[in-house]
Amino acid sequence: KRRSFLALLFAAGDLRRCPQAKKFARGNTMSDKPVSLESAPEGYGDWLAQLKGRIHNAQQQASLAVNRELVLLYWRIGRDILERQAEQGWGAKVVDRLAHDL
Repeated sequence: KRRSFLALLFAAGDLRRCPQAKKFARGNTMSDKPVSLESAPEGYGDWLAQLKGRIHNAQQQASLAVNRELVLLYWRIGRDILERQAEQGWGAKVVDRLAHDL
């Protein structure tokens, strides 16, 4: 799957300037050894840790943004229900009708 993904990116034009990506997309890797068995370049561990931290931070920020929007949505829905109940009166069964229709 990895090769096909890179081949797709290459075909889309995102990797055309990268010689290593061209070889990999065609299936000509630089080594037959699995990447995990090759020694990592100097500083790779620190770089990897930074990338993982950035990914984790972005995931947390996205989660907070989604939660914020959902809280605002539910608050607004609650406010709208209260307004409808005030306009139509308690006997109008606003919540019952809304619960059925949603």
